[in-house]
Amino acid sequence: LGEGVCTVFGDPHYRTFDGKLYSFQGSCKYLLTADCVAHTFNIRVTNNARTTKTSSWTKTISIKVGEIKVNLGQKMRVKLNGKRIEPPYSYGDHIIVNKTDDSIVVYTKLGIKILWDGNSFLEVSAPTSYKGKLCGLCGNFNNKKRDDFANRQGRLVSNPERFGLAWRVGGKKACTRPQDDFYRGPQCSARSSSRFDRDSNLCKKLRKSSTFGVCHGKVHPTMYIDPGADRKAETRLE
Repeated sequence: LGEGVCTVFGDPHYRTFDGKLYSFQGSCKYLLTADCVAHTFNIRVTNNARTTKTSSWTKTISIKVGEIKVNLGQKMRVKLNGKRIEPPYSYGDHIIVNKTDDSIVVYTKLGIKILWDGNSFLEVSAPTSYKGKLCGLCGNFNNKKRDDFANRQGRLVSNPERFGLAWRVGGKKACTRPQDDFYRGPQCSARSSSRFDRDSNLCKKLRKSSTFGVCHGKVHPTMYIDPGADRKAETRLE
């Protein structure tokens, strides 16, 4: 198997290096992934609740490789060691920052690659040399989904909320709402509504269409359809 890819998207949903999909609505700062063996790098994300009571989005990313720190912000703003830079930019052979029409891409000498769209979509790629050495919200990269919800002590926890809280960093000052609020938010009950049924029927085209079928081996549609349905339900509740 090739490199591992961890994806963060929407409000926010996570797909770990091993392919486990979950949602976690914490609105603080979290360790997304790190080398927990040799400590060669770490990547932290700060989530913002924006104006909602039960959701959050990735707001900023902090990448630390040795003594080098790269910050990725909204609207594709980039800082390196605290100073604003404009891609393309290279820091020796340690860090290369490129910019496309729709994303910032950070390449590291370690083989870790980060893609950020400047809004809420984030993708981290890790080479196979990091298998079994990673920790954080992206899991441990050992080809086993079942043990991705491990806390800092290596113990498995029962749900995404406990897992997410286990990897919180930065203290309460990094939070944009009280810690437990996302536990108490309203739960979607839209599955019984006719509007939800209509939306679901439209999404069947993604699941069953021959046009999109050739893509399902690479990107399963459920990864995007189900989280999208959750967001629609919450919008109606607010």
